[in-house]
Amino acid sequence: MSYRIYISDGYTGSIKLLIIAYLILFGIPLIAINELFYYDRIFTILITVTQILRYYIFTTFLIETKKTPSKNQQYL
Repeated sequence: MSYRIYISDGYTGSIKLLIIAYLILFGIPLIAINELFYYDRIFTILITVTQILRYYIFTTFLIETKKTPSKNQQYL
């Protein structure tokens, strides 16, 4: 969802959404490795930190963002 909003480029501060997308791409394979192949406390800590960071950045994006004015009004 965050990547789709970033692509539409209708909001200020959309770089935060790109950071969230990268954190998701980092966290999901880490979860699979941790649960299926190699369990380690470091992986669990990294997964927890990335999830908390994702939620924090997304919440600040939702609170602080403003819609940018567009030249043509397209409604999806």
